[in-house]
Amino acid sequence: MHQGDLRISGCYQPVAGKIVFNILEARNLPRVSLLGAINPYVKVEMYVNGIREGKNKCKVRQNTQDPVWHHQVVFEVNRENPKLLGYVFVFHVLHKDMMTGVHKIGQVDLGWYSHGEQLEHWYEIMEHPHRSTDNWHPIIKTGKIVS
Repeated sequence: MHQGDLRISGCYQPVAGKIVFNILEARNLPRVSLLGAINPYVKVEMYVNGIREGKNKCKVRQNTQDPVWHHQVVFEVNRENPKLLGYVFVFHVLHKDMMTGVHKIGQVDLGWYSHGEQLEHWYEIMEHPHRSTDNWHPIIKTGKIVS
């Protein structure tokens, strides 16, 4: 189920052993509270062979369905695995409600196990190291609970 779009920039730096993401903006996020307000933020997690190895989150933007962040996230990666096999980066789009807590809107996954536009963007990031590429990605609602 489509829940708006997330614009992400990625740059792989194999010599430095880093991958850099810039969480740029989102658009057309759904209203999730009874009052219609939405306070979105993004939490990104790095999984290596199914184990979470890193996480980061950007600031909450108040009362907007079209937030702008320009938040940079840098993850250290294994230089001995230059193709980043087994790596998955999950971008959880969340809503923070002061009364009822955090609610998940949806997510975007980037890695070799991605599909469609996400896989194309991942391929572009991997094939052109040291060059930042950005794409819009559909935010997909999932049944997973965010910890």
